[in-house]
Amino acid sequence: NGILYIRGWFWFATSANLFAGIECRWWEEEKVKGFLYNGL
Repeated sequence: NGILYIRGWFWFATSANLFAGIECRWWEEEKVKGFLYNGL
């Protein structure tokens, strides 16, 4: 039971990190686009 719990928590943490990374990358791209548009 403990192993499954740790495994589930690890999977949750990993997926959360992946999602945060994707979200952060998207936000960075949007920021760059906005900067380019404002520059033009």
